[in-house]
Amino acid sequence: MALFKCTQCGEKFIALDIEYCATAFSMPQPCPKCGSIRTRPVSLFGKLTEGIYRLSRFLVGIGI
Repeated sequence: MALFKCTQCGEKFIALDIEYCATAFSMPQPCPKCGSIRTRPVSLFGKLTEGIYRLSRFLVGIGI
């Protein structure tokens, strides 16, 4: 379990910390308040990897 923060509405919530594609990153979890999957872990590591989450969403969006 880990504390996540929604980047859309700012809600903080506890969810399962699931590994993302065999890396040290956490899989975004759906926000219970707004339903967005634009979430990240609340921690120093989460802050440092926010740019990587944004890049990965961009790359998936353009089909890479």
